[in-house]
Amino acid sequence: VVVAGLFLFQYLYSPQELKLSITGPREVRSGERAEYEVFFENGARSAMKETSVTFRAGRAAQFAEAPEQIVIQRTGAPELTPGSRRKEIVSLKFFGQPGEERDFEVIFRYQLGNLATRFEESQRFKVTIASASITFDLNMPNRVISQDPFRFSIGWKNVLPDPIPQGFVNLELPGEFELVDVNPKPEEGKSRWQVKNLAPDASETITLTGKLLVPEGEVRRLKVNFEIPIRGELIVISSNEAEIALIGNPLSLAISVNNFQEYIATPGEVLEYRISFKNNFELALRDVIITVLLDSPMYDMSAVSA
Repeated sequence: VVVAGLFLFQYLYSPQELKLSITGPREVRSGERAEYEVFFENGARSAMKETSVTFRAGRAAQFAEAPEQIVIQRTGAPELTPGSRRKEIVSLKFFGQPGEERDFEVIFRYQLGNLATRFEESQRFKVTIASASITFDLNMPNRVISQDPFRFSIGWKNVLPDPIPQGFVNLELPGEFELVDVNPKPEEGKSRWQVKNLAPDASETITLTGKLLVPEGEVRRLKVNFEIPIRGELIVISSNEAEIALIGNPLSLAISVNNFQEYIATPGEVLEYRISFKNNFELALRDVIITVLLDSPMYDMSAVSA
């Protein structure tokens, strides 16, 4: 009798008869709203009563209807009769950098038939960040002269259809970088700017002047991050970086005499010296001075002209 009763209980009230499935995009743009359909199907022989659905947002995930909440719960739905199916819709935003994974969880709780015991079934849905919500434009030289000030700019743009209420642009500078000037001035520290209410397709730019106090031939890296606060945690949603090489004298000189690199002159002959100089740098050189020194006693200085 005990064996028969146990078999009857498992046959009528097995919680494994609930089928839970989730459909929706598995690849999303960071910060873009994504909609998911959750289906519950009762495959048991008894009704599922006192049902509740719990949605739990993972790290750097937000519910569109309640951005600050980690959990939302829906109750009060009618019982799920045998063979019937129910659908719930939930919308979320996932934040991060391309390639990172985010997730959310669905938990369905219920009573089966006349049993007082509550059962539950859960499923976790993973999502991959496919593209960034912020694009950076780093306008800076590839090579600079050691200890010589250079100017560069950093721009960012919101490519989402929704505004970004709050964010931070954080510039990671090498320790040997000396900041000379910046516009606009940072609100936090010397290389951190707060961004407020960045509208769709809107862009902002900062311009900086600085110098690298490192030897010629070395390379330094600058990195910029865009961070947003999600329930008290700062999440990087976009980043970019650039390398700058340190070079020596970028100016090259060439001298010719009567259009020859090497020339044998005769006494009394008029000589034409041509001095050619070239800037091999990506930026304009300031305050360039070319000095010519004629120090031979064979020159007739009274006949010199330029």
